[in-house]
Amino acid sequence: MNEDDGNISNTEFILGKAEKVIPGLTPTLQHEDDVVAVVNPARAGLHRKVIRTLRNCDFIKRLVYVSCKPQGEAMRNFIDLCCPPVKKLYGKPFTPIRAVPVDMFPHTNHCELVILFER
Repeated sequence: MNEDDGNISNTEFILGKAEKVIPGLTPTLQHEDDVVAVVNPARAGLHRKVIRTLRNCDFIKRLVYVSCKPQGEAMRNFIDLCCPPVKKLYGKPFTPIRAVPVDMFPHTNHCELVILFER
């Protein structure tokens, strides 16, 4: 770790498309105590495969979701993350704890929405 890493020793940053990275990564994390996932999908929201993986991995205790268009496809993601267990989404549901709008686009009607989900 170097100074550019901010001296953070308990974090790993992984770059890539979530639908390709997350399913292969989750088996390596199942014995960790406090796993927090942070996602920042495009306007299309998270791929269904990613939602299934996040939802069905009970060791993920917290999820930070950054959305640039929460009223769009992201809303379907929020519902899938929080709904009662069903056939493909059998893991314990997440609960939205806090939502904070962040104005990244001054002088427009658009803002990012950062939502913290917990189990």
